[in-house]
Amino acid sequence: MSMHIHLIQPAERAVTPPLQQCLSPMANAATHGESAEPIVWDNLTSSGEDRSFAQSVSFAWETDADSNGNRIYELTISRYADMREPLVLSDLREPRAEALHLHIGTTYYWSVRTHGDEDQALASRVGSFTTHAATPRWINVAGITNVRDVGGWSLPNGCAVRQGLIYRGSEMDSHVIISDEGRRVLEDELGIRTDLDLRGTGEVAGPVLDTDKVHWLHIPVLPYGHIATEEQKAQYRLIFTALADAANYPLYFHCWGGADRGGTVAFLLGAVLGKRFEDLALEFELTTFSIWGTRSRDSENFQNLLGVLRAAAPDDTVNRQAEQYLLDTGITPDQIAAIRSNLIE
Repeated sequence: MSMHIHLIQPAERAVTPPLQQCLSPMANAATHGESAEPIVWDNLTSSGEDRSFAQSVSFAWETDADSNGNRIYELTISRYADMREPLVLSDLREPRAEALHLHIGTTYYWSVRTHGDEDQALASRVGSFTTHAATPRWINVAGITNVRDVGGWSLPNGCAVRQGLIYRGSEMDSHVIISDEGRRVLEDELGIRTDLDLRGTGEVAGPVLDTDKVHWLHIPVLPYGHIATEEQKAQYRLIFTALADAANYPLYFHCWGGADRGGTVAFLLGAVLGKRFEDLALEFELTTFSIWGTRSRDSENFQNLLGVLRAAAPDDTVNRQAEQYLLDTGITPDQIAAIRSNLIE
């Protein structure tokens, strides 16, 4: 009698629950509608709890009742129907598994294979499901915090910011210390090629990741209204010159907490890519889910940043203002086009 592996969860063509342990206000409302409870950022900060974490996708399957129960399973997950570039979870002793860091808003294909004591191979059909589109795509990097993909945000023109190319987060070697498992996630799972360190000279101990795998690029900057000075314009020109070079990706940029200097870089980058202002402001505020305190679009610092951009292109959109600011730093139109080509799909 033939035996089979039956895929159970995720159900065929199902949409997963959101991939965040805690939803942002917009995502919470979109997911739960009028029943959503509002999130008060100050309440998050006062609790001291770190909520900047991803939620895994759960997988489950079963074999026919009369099949050998002593089996080792292999789960294969891919964004492509032909199963290329797979994520493979092997040596699974139970008919279930958890997968972290899948792309958000993405259709995936999956299958399971196994062999038993008598090496009788079994293979399931290929199933499909779609991950929930709620942003951001948090990344769990043991020892550090506030790590998320800059990609995954939709743009008004129907495109989106590419996932898997540029990440932001905290430092790794001072106020928080990355673990060996955290290094593995950044170096091997995410394949980081460039560690863009925005901290000042007095803060920096040097490269943290394996320099045989990851290039340490040190460009210290100041955030918010400080970006108006000529000295800071020169530094931001260096940053966006690096972002125009496709060879630097995947890239991880950070300051101390990934909140202020990192938040300023992320805002400028998102604006020049064409993100809506509401999404830009929310992305800035999401740091509040981590351990670095409240960040608000109503804060004086954030308003000072907007003021610098308004001075660059009065009465224009924030997207055009950010572009003009970068042009004023010495970034060329071709470099801006290269950044968009690298990061917009």
